[in-house]
Amino acid sequence: MANSNQTDQNPFNQNTSEQQNSQQNNPFNDSNANNQPQQSGNGNGSSMKPWLFGCGGCLIIFIILAVILGACAAGPIKDQIDDFTNNKTEEASTEEETTEENSTEEESTEEETTEEATTEEKSTEEDDNDSSIVNRNTSVGSPISVFGTKVTVEKAEFVEPTSKYSKPTKDKILKVSYKLENINNSSLIVGDTNFGITADGSRVSKFYGMDDTNDGFSFSLKPGQSDTGYAYYDVPEADQYDVYLQLRSSDKRYKMKWEIEENDIK
Repeated sequence: MANSNQTDQNPFNQNTSEQQNSQQNNPFNDSNANNQPQQSGNGNGSSMKPWLFGCGGCLIIFIILAVILGACAAGPIKDQIDDFTNNKTEEASTEEETTEENSTEEESTEEETTEEATTEEKSTEEDDNDSSIVNRNTSVGSPISVFGTKVTVEKAEFVEPTSKYSKPTKDKILKVSYKLENINNSSLIVGDTNFGITADGSRVSKFYGMDDTNDGFSFSLKPGQSDTGYAYYDVPEADQYDVYLQLRSSDKRYKMKWEIEENDIK
């Protein structure tokens, strides 16, 4: 009667007592008994399904998370790639602009040098064909006299800058000393701005960075008077420097030149 009652109370109890014992020892039977309408065999195949479903669900969740993380990481990586590409593009653009600027500056310098050389050549040709122009050439220490004016380039020397904050833009500072005498019957006005300097044929500028209150001169000489003065020039290294002075009369133009050789410079 006891077995009959147990059988009546358990609607799934269709197996033998040996099968019942086997089912009681299976840890998955509790969940299977509630979810399966009928057990067949020893119950192992049915008990594996929840485990497979659990593993499959975990795998699907892992794949979804991997996709989400990959999508999130793709944004910053793309931004970094874009930034890197933009930086490279900007660097290349800057290099091209610098190259273009340097090329433009070089072309401009070459054009200016060519124009100066062409102008000097034309000027020389015009001087040779112009009978009103009188050329007088000499060396350092020798005077040239025209229009009652006696002019001498007494000496030339390289000097050092007086301040470390004021240096020549080319290479050297050339100091040229002059002597002027009025041997005419009228007054004479002349200054350092009347003179010009060339280095290997190219014009150079005065150097104003010397701490020297006597730099430059402007003379107003009466008949029989004389005076001396000097000026500084910003010059490059050259084989020869020339000093020029021009004086005009009503019908003549005198072009004077003093050649300064390397051994003339003190």
